[in-house]
Amino acid sequence: MVILLLSYLMKLKMLSPYPNFKAFLALLRACIKIKDLEKGCEIHAEIARTMFLQTNIYIGSSLVDMYLKCGSVSKAQEVFDGLPDRNIVTWTALMSGYVEHGAFEEAFHCMTKMRQNGLYLDAVTFSCGLKACSGMGSSRDGYDMHVEIVKKGFEMDLFIGSTLVDMYAKCGCFMEAQGVFVRLQSRNVVSWNAIIGAYIQHEFCEEGFSCFKQMCHEGVCPIGSTFIYSLKACGGMGDIRKVSEVHALIVGTCLLQENDFIGSTLVDMYATCGMLREAQDVFDRLPVQNLVSWTALLSGYVGQSLGQEAIHYFERMQDEGLIASDAVLLACILGACIIIGNLPDGQRIHAEIMQKGLETNVVVANTMVDMYAKCGLLLDAQKIFDEVQEKTVVSWTSLINGYMKLGFYEESLGSFHQMQEEGNYMDSSAFICSIKACSILVDIHKGQRVHGDIIRLGFLEIDNCGIMGSSLLNMYVKCGHICEAQHVFDNILIQDVVS
Repeated sequence: MVILLLSYLMKLKMLSPYPNFKAFLALLRACIKIKDLEKGCEIHAEIARTMFLQTNIYIGSSLVDMYLKCGSVSKAQEVFDGLPDRNIVTWTALMSGYVEHGAFEEAFHCMTKMRQNGLYLDAVTFSCGLKACSGMGSSRDGYDMHVEIVKKGFEMDLFIGSTLVDMYAKCGCFMEAQGVFVRLQSRNVVSWNAIIGAYIQHEFCEEGFSCFKQMCHEGVCPIGSTFIYSLKACGGMGDIRKVSEVHALIVGTCLLQENDFIGSTLVDMYATCGMLREAQDVFDRLPVQNLVSWTALLSGYVGQSLGQEAIHYFERMQDEGLIASDAVLLACILGACIIIGNLPDGQRIHAEIMQKGLETNVVVANTMVDMYAKCGLLLDAQKIFDEVQEKTVVSWTSLINGYMKLGFYEESLGSFHQMQEEGNYMDSSAFICSIKACSILVDIHKGQRVHGDIIRLGFLEIDNCGIMGSSLLNMYVKCGHICEAQHVFDNILIQDVVS
């Protein structure tokens, strides 16, 4: 394609100093198709030799579009600023490019400027504006635009309606998204996808799956993203029967051969529902086993605490020439090493992580803390922990547990109090560890302080297994405070044989 483009350009130069503007439009479209910025710049230089930029609005719009699609936002803005006349086409081309590059505020600013210049906004412009609101998460601006859309009679436009549903959903306004969808006079796969995606985004998985079934019942053929949404709904419900039902529908299409992500999602959903045999079967039948599908499979084994199997398949993946360059995959394998206490493999994965420069990834770093702490290498765990920019409750609890496991009770309590002082979210496991440390140290004052925090945060009210209550009871007994122990016993949710 590049050779043909160059050949065509040379012919233009030889045949005429001023080629037909249609030829330039075709060349710019070719550059967009192959994302060739260098050739696009050459064509721009040729166009500059003519008067087309001053006389033909379509040439200017196409140049703006070419630069944006080829990744040069600054050049697109430069061309746009130099145009003598800017109409709805050029403005919308610039807006669309900004949206595509995630520059949502700049796209929305374009719309404001268009209004100021007295331009009539069409359906395409409104669609770009709604996408900008989605990206900014600005439901207020989206609502104002919706009012304008209704006034101009665009709400019943299928494309605008679908974009409105998507905008409201992404801004967290689920009822508004549903209201727009219900008012649509006709619905295609885009509008169905928007409402199904809205349900899934808000964790209404049953409603999302019902929409999927209704869509099929109305004769609208699902596309790849529809199947992915429906599978996520099944995973959210934990309904293996529905996963199998969607799987059967997918088999009736060619999508498993054409869409890698559908296969990976199927593997992930079967694994999420604990059906590893089915996940493995789908995986083995995939035409292409990429990093995404491997990660889905390995995560399934780790999720079922089958660490040895996960490491086995990870080694098989490497034998097949795939390089583990994904942070999620490497964190998953570290999780497998944690399950079986495999420190040598964990250290090997750590070396790979350092080699790939992924040690600053939050998930990876926190999993490494957990791995070293559970394998008893607290100095290594503490060193990595100190370097983590975004410490999570998992990394804090891993460190607290690690100190407890090796008998460093003071250090365990010190980490717990530091976690509190830094304003981190506290979970039940961190509190239980701190109570046990107070029990062993026979430190009633720190124990009472922890007890007060537990009551303040309401953890005893959700202590369905009675572990926290029993731990508090044990702490007061060990510290010789029998009256407090009796009070805890009388108020715990579960008075089992342990308590």
